[in-house]
Amino acid sequence: MYHTYHQRQDLSSSNKLNECRKHGTFVFRHLVENAHPGSMGYHVFVYLTVEDILSLRTVSRLYYNLSHQGIIWKRFLQSLGYEAPPLPPSTRYALHSITSFEAERLVTRALTLRQNWMSPEPVAKDLHCFRAYRQILSMVALPGGKHLVASVSNPDRNHFSLVVYVLDHRVGGVVPLAETPVKRKAYDLRVKYMTIEGVRSIVIAFNRRKFSKRYQKETTINPSSYNTLRNNPLYGIDSPAPFRYTCSCMQVPLDALDALADPRYPPGSMEFFEFARSQPPPFRLISLMRSTSELGPIDLAEVQGRPCMAVVKKPRFIVFKDLSINGRISTLTCANTLPNSFDEHTICSFRILPNQSQVFVVRYIELTGLVQLPGPSQPSIPILPGPPARDPEGLCNFAMFPIPPPGQDERYSYAPQSILNFRFRDIENVQISDPNLLPVGNSSGPTQALPPPIHIFLRRSKECQPILFQGTKWMTFSRKKTANTPIAKLITPQQLRSTMKQGVMAIAWDEGIGRIFFATSHDTRLYILDVAKAPKEDKTGQRLPLPLEDERMLEL
Repeated sequence: MYHTYHQRQDLSSSNKLNECRKHGTFVFRHLVENAHPGSMGYHVFVYLTVEDILSLRTVSRLYYNLSHQGIIWKRFLQSLGYEAPPLPPSTRYALHSITSFEAERLVTRALTLRQNWMSPEPVAKDLHCFRAYRQILSMVALPGGKHLVASVSNPDRNHFSLVVYVLDHRVGGVVPLAETPVKRKAYDLRVKYMTIEGVRSIVIAFNRRKFSKRYQKETTINPSSYNTLRNNPLYGIDSPAPFRYTCSCMQVPLDALDALADPRYPPGSMEFFEFARSQPPPFRLISLMRSTSELGPIDLAEVQGRPCMAVVKKPRFIVFKDLSINGRISTLTCANTLPNSFDEHTICSFRILPNQSQVFVVRYIELTGLVQLPGPSQPSIPILPGPPARDPEGLCNFAMFPIPPPGQDERYSYAPQSILNFRFRDIENVQISDPNLLPVGNSSGPTQALPPPIHIFLRRSKECQPILFQGTKWMTFSRKKTANTPIAKLITPQQLRSTMKQGVMAIAWDEGIGRIFFATSHDTRLYILDVAKAPKEDKTGQRLPLPLEDERMLEL
């Protein structure tokens, strides 16, 4: 075929360009497939951002496949530092064991969560709904978004159990992997990743109540039907018979859960049930404490390398139990503070601070006489203007106590080491954030543990409900409600708002990956609200959406 000079020159340039493209594709593929710390390809990837990788993915199917190499996303995951979502401490989720898809999902969630949550109007990215197969009464989401532990019952509320759900399962999404029955409803649920006798596990602690044996035949009321009124220390349960309380602690090895979550055994199939029957029971009881006094909040921590469980024995005791083989028990008596030593001090919540060998305790002091107001050096929370409170005023007391040494049923009484008093009309539903440790510095150098600040959440005032007696008349008044804290409203889907209007039974959240879990009181479904974006995959492990099946793209 005859070509002019310019046509031959253009054709030659086109051939050279195609050769360069092929050569560049080969070089890039060689760099990716042979990249490791210290290689040239690894140093090239250092200069690529997440946006660069995503843009490169849209060029061709070849680049689409190359951009999913695990070395790329694991490098991004390491560079995130403390912003990276935590992972379960098991071999399955070690950095060298996770797949490229899991690493990409962790990085994408971390970056989109920070971007969305810091925006003036955060928006919910996705809403998922899964069958929980039980009525969820309370639940706890473990950090990292891989496991959820729930206290559940049947619709008639006469059979109770504990269920461990695995999240982000390839086949079923949210799948109940392990369940154990309990005689009564489990409440005050506390769940944590811990190591028990060298086995990395999920440790579950909870309380139960029942009537004393001498009163069980006299009453037909189910003791599990009682609920504390707004977790207010001034309002206890008015039961017709005294309760007996039990605090239990169970261990679920992570290796057993990872084996049950193997996608080769689809949940609900005969292969799954046959494999599950061949495995030992995942739940193991490691601690049991009984008491005639009311048991309150629970905490789990590793104190000086020893796994430990602590539970409040109201009104002013905290019982510590070693979860190792010896199971030693010691009791901390939280002494009253001056000058209100004659007023009753009720423990509302507490947290173990293992790094400083102390216990942070929040107590409510019901005032019966004179009170010494906080001085200028002590902080005070102003009381919102409004109608008179229906309850007597009291003090909210923040105190630090030393952790007692392990002993054989020994009691230790300590005076508080530091005191802060706040004047309150009411105090209820006290929640304390977890004192997790955040790594400081890069992963290549020595790391230090930096404890983040602890946050205390509580309800500090309630509106007065009018009570009319015979012969009284209504008197109208108005007051302006103002928000003291600037809070950005989370824009949620209409479907979730309609569902929540019918009542929410339980709620949990995972700040590491930006997920909120809801369980309603009228069905057995679990709603998951994602504040961050994440890539998806189908049941066979293929990424969604799939690229176009065009073989010509391989030549580009």
